[in-house]
This record gives sequence, structure tokens and C-alpha cells, in this order.
Amino acid sequence: MKEYFILDKRSHLRLALSKMSFVFWRRLLLNIALSGGALAALSPGVRAVVSYTLTDLGSLDNSSNLYSSFATGINASGEVSGYSYTSVSAGSHAFLYSGGVMSDIGGGNSVANGINDSGQVVGYITGIDGFHHAFLYSAGNLTDLSPQVGVDTIAYAINNSGQVVGKGPTFSNSFFYSGGVGTLFNTLGAARALNDSGNFAGGGANFAYVVNSGIMTNFGTLAGGGPAHGYGMNNQGDVVGAADFSFPSAYDLIVYHNGTLLDLGRAAPTADTYGYDINATGQIVGEYRYTSMSGLVDQGFLYENGSFTDMDSLPIINLGTWHDIFATAINDNGQIAGWGTDGTGRTHALLISPVPEPAAFAFGVTLTAGLVALSRRYYSRAVTRRTSR
Repeated sequence: MKEYFILDKRSHLRLALSKMSFVFWRRLLLNIALSGGALAALSPGVRAVVSYTLTDLGSLDNSSNLYSSFATGINASGEVSGYSYTSVSAGSHAFLYSGGVMSDIGGGNSVANGINDSGQVVGYITGIDGFHHAFLYSAGNLTDLSPQVGVDTIAYAINNSGQVVGKGPTFSNSFFYSGGVGTLFNTLGAARALNDSGNFAGGGANFAYVVNSGIMTNFGTLAGGGPAHGYGMNNQGDVVGAADFSFPSAYDLIVYHNGTLLDLGRAAPTADTYGYDINATGQIVGEYRYTSMSGLVDQGFLYENGSFTDMDSLPIINLGTWHDIFATAINDNGQIAGWGTDGTGRTHALLISPVPEPAAFAFGVTLTAGLVALSRRYYSRAVTRRTSR
């Protein structure tokens, strides 16, 4: 026994629809509409972006253009970590930018490197002993995470469970901090990236690596076997970084994806190209640099859909005189943290946020409504009958 619909024979489309259930076709039409329109406007991965807005995060000391600030991390809410210089004391001061306010969280000689969705921040402070001490900032409290006394340690990343990774006491060590306990790994390079599964990545003089469930995988280098580094990691386990390519000698942008090392090339033919962060939709931010006839070119980039875009070339509505924009971190909403210099010579931490295209959403809604109405129209004109073969 088979049930199907017989529709008006005037249309080939109606005849085709008659061979399958109304429910199937309605779902198919809805999926087409959503993937082609509304979903493109709402999903971070396929959001149609026509412009960006730029927010100057200021500095911990705005009394002079001499006191710069630099953003290093961003969370899902657009809160930013980084460091700033002030007239109060020598050295940089770690900061947390939240709710439109930049707050000093580390005092003199401190740097913040990463932030999670709870606003916890990690980085390092140079102590009176002259060594770097990895720290965790949480709810106004600063905790020293250094596993040993008299050695340099730096915290680079923190996930939403409060786990932390960073550089251990020696070049060959990384450390993993969880639940109040620190563990050293002989990974031949600092751990710089961490996701919510507790997996982390890094690199050193010879290769880049990823550690999944405590097991390290060396995902190698490019042709020539030069240094490789993993700098950023998303919750899908993709690792972004850079690896030295033998000829012509320069660093290429790399991504380690599903067990395969991918060479994404360079932002310019002879440019060292470094990927610093990757979000859930595969957008990558980083830096490239090379020497031209006029001197050193050092520029931030956004990589998406197989191509590089200079940060200075993004369609930023209120760009003004800002230039030499760097990009160090990106969240799953496509917001980018970094820094830039304006026409007065100030170098400040920046937050660059995408503006979704209104027309894309309107088109998606219209297309969805139209196709649903069309499917209902066909169904209302159908005559159902049963037959057996």
C-alpha cells in the first residue's frame, strides 16, 4: 500500500511533488529558504556582512598619546583582555575591558593574554624576584599559578571551565592548570591555545602540536621542516598557527583540521603570515609582515572564504584616521580584538564588530514565507487517494 498525492497536471513541478509526501517537500522548501536567507543573516558562520564598527577601548591613562593599549583576547560577550601603559608606574598593566570600562587588574609589569566567558583573565606578572609569574584573575582576585619558584611561567589561555595553559619553567615545558592543580607537559614548546574540551595546542623550534585527552600529537611542519607554532584553537578542535616553508623561506598560515595539516598560504608573496585565532565558523585573524622598498610592512588580516583581507581594508563605518590595525583574537560572533593607530599617533586597543546585512534577513524571511505559502497552496489543491500494487 502506498500513499501519494495527485496534483494539477498543468505543472511539471506539481507532478513531481505528487510523487512524495507533502511533509517531505515542505521540509525541503523550508530548509532551502532558511539556508539561503534567514540562516545566512542569523548564523555567525554565514552572516552576510556589509560593514563593521570600530570601538576605541581607550587606555588606562589617557593623559598622553604616549600611553598605549593593546588587546589580546575576547570572549563571547565582547569583553576584552589586554595590557596598557600608564604614567603611574613603569611597565605594562594587565586590563579587563567590560561594560565600556577598562580596569587595571594586574598592576605594574603585568600582561593579560586571554579571557573566558565568565570574565576570568590569565596572563603574567613580573615579580620582585625578576621572574614572570602566570596569574589567574577572577572576581577581583589574583592567583599566582606558577608551579615552581624562581622560574618564568606565562599563562596564555583559559577556557570556560577555568582551565589554563601556558609556558612552563623551561622552553620544552608547557603547563596545564585545572581545579587548583598544575601539571607540566614535555611538549617542546609553550601551550598557547585551549578549548572547552580541555584540549590544547602550541609549538616550538621544530613542530606544532595538539594535546587531546592528555595525549600529544605532533602535527608536523611544512616542506623544509622549519619551526611551526599553534596559536589559536576553536571548540571543534581546529588549530591555527604558522609554519616555516622552505622556498621561498617565510612562514605560511596553517590550520590543523581533522588530522590534516593545511597550508593556507600567505597574505602577500614573501610575507611571514601568522594565524593567531580561529572561531567556530573558521574565520581566522592574524598578522603578516615583510620588507618592502619603503621599509617594514606589518599588518593585521582577516581570513575567510579562502581569502585574506587587510584589517585596514575592512569596510569599517567609522574607520576615520585609524590605520595599521592588528587582529589578535576573534569570537564566534565575528567580533575582533586588536589595536591600531589613529591620526594623532595614539595606539589603542580596539574592538571591531560586524554589522549584519538587513537585506539578507529580510530576503530570508520573504523567501521562507513565500515557499511555505506555495507548498500549502499545492497541498490544498491535492486530491489524496490510495492505491496498491
